[in-house]
Amino acid sequence: RFLGPEDGVNYIPVKMGKRMQMLPTLMWNETDPIPHTWRYGANALPPFSSISSYDVMDALVEHFALNAGEGRRYANLEKIVAIGHSAGGQFTHRWGLTSNSPAWGDVEAFDSANVDFDANYRRKDSSVEKSGVRDSVKVPVQKRRQRRSLKVKEKRGNKNMAYKPSLRAVAANPRSFCYLDSRRFINGKFQIPPASLVQKCPNYNKWEWGLENGGELPTPYKDRAVNFFGGDLSKLIHRYSKRDIVYLAGNNDTQHLHSECEDDDFQGAFRRERSENFYSSLKHIFGSEVHSRFVVDDVGHDHSLMFTSREGIEAIFG
Repeated sequence: RFLGPEDGVNYIPVKMGKRMQMLPTLMWNETDPIPHTWRYGANALPPFSSISSYDVMDALVEHFALNAGEGRRYANLEKIVAIGHSAGGQFTHRWGLTSNSPAWGDVEAFDSANVDFDANYRRKDSSVEKSGVRDSVKVPVQKRRQRRSLKVKEKRGNKNMAYKPSLRAVAANPRSFCYLDSRRFINGKFQIPPASLVQKCPNYNKWEWGLENGGELPTPYKDRAVNFFGGDLSKLIHRYSKRDIVYLAGNNDTQHLHSECEDDDFQGAFRRERSENFYSSLKHIFGSEVHSRFVVDDVGHDHSLMFTSREGIEAIFG
C-alpha cells in the first residue's frame, strides 16, 4: 500500500549517480476526507500535492515499458501485470479505468456507437455533431502530448517497428467498484435505481463508486482522464472495455459488509456478490462479455491463497 504520516517513514535513501541521498517520501492522507485516499487516485500530501497515486503507478509501468526490448534493460520483458487484493484491488480496478498512460497502448479515443450506455453518459456537443465528427474528440494540446508512442525497439523481427510489452490489471476481492454508468442491480434487474433509494444515498454514482462529478474526494487524475476525451464518458468507458482486466473473487468471501450506503445498498451484500454484479453489468453495457473473471473455490478474503491458487496463477501469468 501507499505510505501515510502514521507510518513514520519520512525519508528514504535514493542512489543519485554514485551517491546516496535521503529524499522525502510521498504520503497520502489515510483518514480524511475518506479512509485510504490512495485507493481512489487522490493526490499526495504536500510538498507533492500535485502527484496522484495513479501517477505513481503510471510512472512505474512506463519505466518498464520504455526500457523493454532488444538491447534495453528489460530485453526479455513481454508482459507487465499490476495486481491488487482488497484495497489493492480497488486501486488496480480504478487505475485501469482512468489511466491515460501510453503503456496501455490505447490512448486514442474509440468509436462508442454500439455501446449501451445510460443516456446521461452520452456527450451532447452540437459543435461536434454538426461537424460530422461525433466520434472524434478534439483534445487540447497538453492532452495530445499524452499520445506519445513508446519508442522501444521490437524484440524480434523488424527493428524499426515499435515493441511494447502487454499490460494487464488484476483486481482481487475489492470491496467496491466504480460502475460505468448510473444503473445498478436492484432486485435482480440492472436499472436506474428508484428515486426514493437515490434520495437516501445521493452520492451512489459519484466518484469513487461511479464516474459522476462530486463526491467527498477531489481527484484531479480522474478529471484529466475524462477531459482527455473532451468530457465524453462513453469513450472513456469504451477504452476500458478494450483493456486487459481480470477480476478475481474468493468463493467464500461472503462476510456481510456494513459501511457506506453507496456500496452496501447499491453493489451487493458481500465482496463476491459485488464482483458478480459488476462483471454482469459489463455485459449489459457492452452487449457481450469483456475482460475475464475467475472465482477461487474454498477461499475467502485471503490474498496469499487467492494469488497462489490455480485461478490466481492463470490471472497473473495466463
